[in-house]
Amino acid sequence: MQEPDSVNQNKYLVLERDLTRIRTKEIIVIKDLFPTSWIEGVSAGVYITEGQNSQGIFYRSANSCIGIENQRKMVGFMHGDDCGIWVPYNKNEVIKSYYYDDSLTWWMGTSNLTWYAEFTYDHFESALKKQ
Repeated sequence: MQEPDSVNQNKYLVLERDLTRIRTKEIIVIKDLFPTSWIEGVSAGVYITEGQNSQGIFYRSANSCIGIENQRKMVGFMHGDDCGIWVPYNKNEVIKSYYYDDSLTWWMGTSNLTWYAEFTYDHFESALKKQ
């Protein structure tokens, strides 16, 4: 990730509602011991440009990523304090959410960006606050 250029610096977007998807994982476990279906995504709020690459812009928020068991029992907000959204310039690409894996920071010396959930551009735009 590079620093935002002058065109993208200080840009922001506002999610009017949480941007989520249902994720399932096939696990052979004792029934109800671990969730095999959960809701994941990013919280509503303001996301400010933190960087860019040749394919898109990274927006970061102080909100945590969302991880909720599908039966609506809280699994918890996942992965620390900050969650972000990478928005590609090409609207045919998927939007990706990310977080920083702080467990790796202490021995690597840098923040480790980890991809989290993916969304279609239409799904992403439906959550955006209309300005």
